Amino acid sequence: MLKIKEKVTIDYKNLLVEVIFISIISILFYKSNFIAINKIKYIAIITLSIILMNLYTILFKKKYKYNIMTLKENGNSFWIVIYYTVVCLIGNKLLINITNIWIPYILNLLLLFIVFRICKTKLKNFNYKTTFFWIIAMLIIAYFLLNIGLKSRSNYQNIANFLVIVIANFISNYGLEEVVYRGCAFNGLSKTKLNYIQINIIQSLLFAFSHLGGFGHNINSLPYYILFGYLFGKIYATSGSLTPGILLHGIFNTY
Repeated sequence: MLKIKEKVTIDYKNLLVEVIFISIISILFYKSNFIAINKIKYIAIITLSIILMNLYTILFKKKYKYNIMTLKENGNSFWIVIYYTVVCLIGNKLLINITNIWIPYILNLLLLFIVFRICKTKLKNFNYKTTFFWIIAMLIIAYFLLNIGLKSRSNYQNIANFLVIVIANFISNYGLEEVVYRGCAFNGLSKTKLNYIQINIIQSLLFAFSHLGGFGHNINSLPYYILFGYLFGKIYATSGSLTPGILLHGIFNTY
């Protein structure tokens, strides 16, 4: 496996781009009428998390890292991001009135299997190794994110039902979203001249657009998901692993 890493220097130009991007999206989210939560607290948690990860890379002389495979191993992984986003936009409209919750899961898995085969990309080629530090960090971020006024969706009838839903979501929802939008996007676009901040902005925008039309999500929901997607991308680029983002995404979505 070929590892591509960016040497950490204080790149003020890219830092300014990140600040401007986060500021604009934060203002748009604050002005939107999507989701009744403490918006100031949500923005503060996302922003503080990003700042701390920047400090982490500088103070501990870490490198932004996103493992990529050779062209043969990696295939055309960025096309998976495009395919998945388009299908989500179409599927959100077609499946919104379906009452059987298992149909979207099954169709999602089937589609992803086909797309991964076409693009010659394998799940095992992505990096999932992580450290205890990142597990604790994700639990801390999750704790604060779950205290922003969200209404709990955890009204499952029993533990067995809860576990089934969690596993199903992991396989065909947040687990695959992390593989697609963080893994495939970074791995695919890292072969271009784009830096990690530009790649992160692109994947966060696509991640947000993939949610349009489903479960009442409209244009007002975009800033919310862009911020969330950018945070996940930052976690992936800083940790070099998909696992921390999958953990945080799973906790947040299951609540």
